[in-house]
Amino acid sequence: MTVRSYLAWGWRRVLASKLEALWINAQTVLFVGWMIFLAPFGLIGVWRLRHRVEFRIAWLYVTLLYVAMSIAFTYPGWRGGMLHSLTAVLPFLYVWAMEGLDAFINWACRWRRTWRPDQAQRTLTLGFVGLAIMLSATLYVRGLDKFRGPHLYSDVAAWMSEHLPASGRIFVNDAPSFYYHSRRECLSIPNVDLDTVLRVMARYDVRYLLLDGQYLSLRTLYESPQGDERFVLLKPFDHSDEIVYLLELSQRQSSDE
Repeated sequence: MTVRSYLAWGWRRVLASKLEALWINAQTVLFVGWMIFLAPFGLIGVWRLRHRVEFRIAWLYVTLLYVAMSIAFTYPGWRGGMLHSLTAVLPFLYVWAMEGLDAFINWACRWRRTWRPDQAQRTLTLGFVGLAIMLSATLYVRGLDKFRGPHLYSDVAAWMSEHLPASGRIFVNDAPSFYYHSRRECLSIPNVDLDTVLRVMARYDVRYLLLDGQYLSLRTLYESPQGDERFVLLKPFDHSDEIVYLLELSQRQSSDE
């Protein structure tokens, strides 16, 4: 992507993408980093510890990360960059949350004379640990649905094992998952233009391309898989309301390499 092609997208779309990234990345900090229920206490803790030097550094890191992943690296940011980069500051997030929880308990005990601060701290801390375990277990069980029933990569791997050489490498969206289902050598498709993808395929001896609709830079090829003479459409796979195309480099393209 060039500056010219980026600006040709239109300032309304550019602005909308930035605002969307700001909102999604804010949710990543509040609802993923603090697991939803710790967010109010975390914000209280941030304010109470604002004068501590070590926490100022952590807050500066979070702020710069948030701005960079929302404004500079918009799509990579909200599609995983923000989430994975946030792990470096998780200890600070939890310390902020515990500081905010203690402050809340002390405030509540002033209004509720029957509350004992030490007992309330133990009870609420254990309760929050239980909530974290329950939330993690719920997300784990929900994630198991992805591994139940027929999988797209299993269907593709089965077809390839019957019709194509086992040594043929392939570009796919999720290389680890495809290898799990196929045991075939594979690489993840780089998020670049088609000409660069072809150069990478030539460099790493990749002959096949399993293309879905996730790559904006390859959208033209996805919408017209038979419209590029450098590829041959081997088979479309219809899975979960999405069509995925298995393409092979044409003989002409292979000879040019």
